[in-house]
This record gives sequence, C-alpha cells and structure tokens, in this order.
Amino acid sequence: IIRESLWLDYNAFDSWFVKNGTIEYIFDSDGVTTIFEPEYVTSKYKWDAFQWWCVFKNYIYLQTSTKKIVLVKKSNLTPEDYESLISLLSTHVQQKEICH
Repeated sequence: IIRESLWLDYNAFDSWFVKNGTIEYIFDSDGVTTIFEPEYVTSKYKWDAFQWWCVFKNYIYLQTSTKKIVLVKKSNLTPEDYESLISLLSTHVQQKEICH
C-alpha cells in the first residue's frame, strides 16, 4: 500500500473545505481520505468516486462524481511524493487530457 500524507491550506476553489483550517489528504490503494482540521472530521472516498484527474499549471486536480475538487499544489510535494501520487492517480482514475 502506498500512502501519501499531504497537508494543504484552505483554498477558495473548494467551497466544501473548512474555512480557516487545513485539510490532510491521505492517498492509498483504496482511495482518498480527507481529514479536516481543526475538527478532525474524516471522510473516505473510494477511487470509483472520482471521475477524472489532471495537472494544470502548479496544481493537480481530482474531481469526484459530485463535482467536488481535490486540489493539490505541486510545489508542496517532494519529487517522490509527486511521482507516487501521479502513479496512484494513473492507476485508479481516468486522466483528463485538457484541464482548465
């Protein structure tokens, strides 16, 4: 099982994020777990809950079937984390060729 733990700041693109908090994304072979800080609310999304992913500028976008977006800033990742994440996404979710 490959696990990546990524801490991201609240981003205005995602209205479902907790304001003034952070989100931890944990990517593994089963899907994506989100942990919302400071309340520690946890959600698990299986890979089949995602429609597509793509890379645009400095972000990796991952969209659920309910149009929610997981937004990962590439510059927050080490090269190893980036490669692991791209590998997981490529294995489990359809890549969208044009992302904007």
